[in-house]
Amino acid sequence: GATERGGGTCLEQGERGRDPEMEFQQVGAEWLTAHPPTSGGVDRLGDKKRHTAKNLSVVPSLQIPGIKKLDLSYNAIRTLSVKSLRNLSSLRHLDISFNQVGSIEPGALENLGQLRVLILANNQLGKNFSSNDGAFSSLTRLRELDLTGNGLDNEMVTLYLKTLPSLARLGLSANKLTRLTPEMFCGMRGLRQVHLERNSITEISAGTFECLVHLTELNLAMNSLACVSEFRLPELRLLNLSRNAIEFFGASEDLFRYQLQVLDLSHNRLLHFPVLPTFPRLKHLNLSGNIIVTLAGGLPNFPEGWVTKNVYKEVTALTHLPNRYRRSVCV
Repeated sequence: GATERGGGTCLEQGERGRDPEMEFQQVGAEWLTAHPPTSGGVDRLGDKKRHTAKNLSVVPSLQIPGIKKLDLSYNAIRTLSVKSLRNLSSLRHLDISFNQVGSIEPGALENLGQLRVLILANNQLGKNFSSNDGAFSSLTRLRELDLTGNGLDNEMVTLYLKTLPSLARLGLSANKLTRLTPEMFCGMRGLRQVHLERNSITEISAGTFECLVHLTELNLAMNSLACVSEFRLPELRLLNLSRNAIEFFGASEDLFRYQLQVLDLSHNRLLHFPVLPTFPRLKHLNLSGNIIVTLAGGLPNFPEGWVTKNVYKEVTALTHLPNRYRRSVCV
C-alpha cells in the first residue's frame, strides 16, 4: 500500500496510487486517517466502507459521496454541529463513542434521515441536556441507539427519548437512573432489546414496559431492586436480574402465557424458590449466589400449587409488604 509521510500526515491505501474515492481531510492541525473499501465489494455497508479517525476535536467535514459507515470513536469531539454533519445524508452507521460530546446543536442530526445505528456511548450528554432537547427526534429510521455511560438521570432520559418509533435496541447502561416510568419508553413502541444494567434503579413503576409489546430482551443486572412481585411481560424471552438485592420474585398467575426462556436471578437475596407458575418455555434458570433455604413449591406434603400460590398472595399484598418492597414492583 502507498503511505505518504510529510508534516506528520499519513494516508493508508490498499492499492498503489491514490484511491479516487478517498479524500484526506485536515482539521486544524489534526489529521483523519481513512481506510479504503475492501476489494470485491459492491454494497458499501458494514466494514466494506469503514472510515476511522483519531485525535479529532471536531467532526471533520467529509466530502465522500455515498459513505455509509463512519467511526469517530476514541477522539476528543465535544459538539455535534449542523455544519460538520450536513454532507452525510447517506450515512447508516455512526459511531462517536468514547468522546466528550456534551452538546448537539439544534438540527445537527436532521440530515441523517438514513441513519440506522447511532453509538454515543461514554460521552457527556448528561451535561447541558436541556439545550439538547429533541436532539434525536428527526431520526425516524433509527434502529439502534447506545447512550451507555453518559451520566443520564431519569429526567434526562425522558427528555432525550421522546419519539423514536423505529428504535429496536436501546442501551442505557452505566448511567444514573434510579426509577423507571412509562413516560421513558412509550415513545419507542418498537423496542425489542433494552439494556439498563449498572444503574442504581430501586423502583419500576407499574406499567413501565406494558407499551413495549415487542420487547424480547431486558437487562436489569447490577441495580438495586429488592422485589419483583408483578411480572407482566408475556413476550419477553430473556430477563437478566442478576446482582440486585431481590428477596422475592413472582409472576401473576393465569394472566398470560409467558414466552420467557432465560431468567437470571443469580447473586441476589432470594430466600425462597421463585414463583414461576406459567413459564412453559423456560430453558435456563440461574439461581446461583442466593441464600435459598427452601424449595417450598416442591414439598410433597402440600397440595399441588398450594405453597406457591399462598406465598405469592402473601408477598404481593401491599398491606404486608415492607417499604423497600413497595418501591420496586411491577415489571
